[in-house]
Amino acid sequence: MHLEIQHIEVEQRDGSVLLPSHVKMSEEEETVKISFASALLQGNAKLSITFKGLLKDNLEGFYRSKYTRYVLPQIKLISVCKLKMLGSQGALV
Repeated sequence: MHLEIQHIEVEQRDGSVLLPSHVKMSEEEETVKISFASALLQGNAKLSITFKGLLKDNLEGFYRSKYTRYVLPQIKLISVCKLKMLGSQGALV
C-alpha cells in the first residue's frame, strides 16, 4: 500500500476534536484501522484524513482535475471522488 497518513482527526457534533490514539496499517489487507482513546458521540461527525498516495489510473468514480492558483499563478492537480463503504478499498495503490 503506497500510502502515507499525515494527519487524522474527528470533529464531533459538539465541536470537540479527537485525535487517534492508534493507527494500524495493513498492507496485506489494504486497510487502515483508526482507534480513539474514548468513544465517539452518537450522531454525525466529520472524519478528516490528510495523506499522500499514488492513484490508480483505472478507477471508476475517481477523477483527476486541475485548477489555477491566482495568488502565485500555477496549475495544481487534485483528485475528486465519492467513495462508498463497499468498493472504496480499491481506490488507492
